[in-house]
Amino acid sequence: MPHAEVSLALLFDAGAAGERTAHEVYADAIEHAKAFKDICGKASMVLPQIQWRAAAEEVASQLRETLDVPLPRLLMDGWKLRAEMLSYCDPTKYAPDHSFTVKLAKHSVEWSQKPKVELRVNRVSIGALEFTLAAKGTLELAAVTIRGGRVMALNAGSIVLEGSVNLEDHEIIAKRLLDVPIPGRIDFGDGLPLCAPTAPSYGASRPAAALQPN
Repeated sequence: MPHAEVSLALLFDAGAAGERTAHEVYADAIEHAKAFKDICGKASMVLPQIQWRAAAEEVASQLRETLDVPLPRLLMDGWKLRAEMLSYCDPTKYAPDHSFTVKLAKHSVEWSQKPKVELRVNRVSIGALEFTLAAKGTLELAAVTIRGGRVMALNAGSIVLEGSVNLEDHEIIAKRLLDVPIPGRIDFGDGLPLCAPTAPSYGASRPAAALQPN
């Protein structure tokens, strides 16, 4: 199974009610959020209320893109902090041309990000919305293959996910999804670097796109 198919968006896309899509659920939550209404209300001369829904849908699209983070990338952030994993970065103990399988007991990895989405009407900014995205993944049991300080593959039966999306100080989406299946082995091609210097979490530097409802 290609690892790109298993992303954080899977958590927040799950459970859309009836015929409503996940995108519509996001847009509904944003449209009713106080911070969104405040910005649109102050710009009512250039953004009439009839266009607020279109603006909310644009924000929802940008939010969905931010959530499209491969789960293995998030797991890597946590694994880099585990001493038993970092020990495999020592080439004097673990030959770079050999593969090693490391079994990990039940553990959790947390991830958070604070993207901003700027709203623009006719190229003029009318304000920005700050979101706080938080997620936690718990694996009951996992085995990873390490070679030359890089994680080459993951074997795990399932992962328990939970997360939330806040707009300013208010939670607008909260989800918990049990036992997301990760069938078989996920290969990472040339491998994900385990021993690289500490860097921002995946997607942390992603710029927020400007929106133009008009």
